Amino acid sequence: MRRMSAVWTPVILTFSLLGAQILLSQHASAAANDYIPREQFGALAQALKKLGHYDGPTQSARISGKALGRSIVEFRRAQNVLAPEGVAPGAPTESVFKQAMAAVADMEGRALMALELEQLKRESTARQAELAATEVPRFEKHCQNRPASASTLDCGCMAAIYAERRAADPDIHEDVLRNELLGHPAPECIDRERIEKNVMRSCLPVAAVLIDGLDTEAKVQAYCSCAAEYAADRYVENPSAGGAGGAGAIGSARATCEG
Repeated sequence: MRRMSAVWTPVILTFSLLGAQILLSQHASAAANDYIPREQFGALAQALKKLGHYDGPTQSARISGKALGRSIVEFRRAQNVLAPEGVAPGAPTESVFKQAMAAVADMEGRALMALELEQLKRESTARQAELAATEVPRFEKHCQNRPASASTLDCGCMAAIYAERRAADPDIHEDVLRNELLGHPAPECIDRERIEKNVMRSCLPVAAVLIDGLDTEAKVQAYCSCAAEYAADRYVENPSAGGAGGAGAIGSARATCEG
């Protein structure tokens, strides 16, 4: 048994060394096959130049392999990508070529997106200027000329809301937005003091005729003040219902303000 072991030991070692040589040969061949041809050096150099890692010539025939290798090492370091096992960090491989192309595409895509966003901002600014010069004043004037809104709303406040909504939704039709806002006014734009003054102005001349028992000026004043507050309260609760002034408001306040 000892003689057989002695005979087989060199044979096993020989086959082991041969296998290792075959594996190394295959690995070296795979690595060599991964290298890009010289004709592609120019494209790789241009990509690395755009990424800020190379500043030499970009014509394939004039590129220094050493300078390109340094740039590839710098690129790998910036991308936090290691070279494949058995491949020099500065080797111009197919994988590093694809990584550089992808990095350039990503960079240019982000630059294009930034340009598009800037263009959108400029267009939005131009649109807002157009609104400020035309539609917004037109809306405010309509609000002021419409009795139902002129007597209850701060039309300047409503115009500011119109401008915001119009800029946020440029496709909405002017008339649609105008009717929506005036039909359902923003609470912060309701002018309570204006409502009360309008009701008082309507109430004082007719309260004594419409309401029994208001036989003195003091009673008329007290009733109309109550009716004005009542009308303002009801409008604030439900502005879309309208009816904040006039004889209707005076009469509807009787249950609250008589006695």
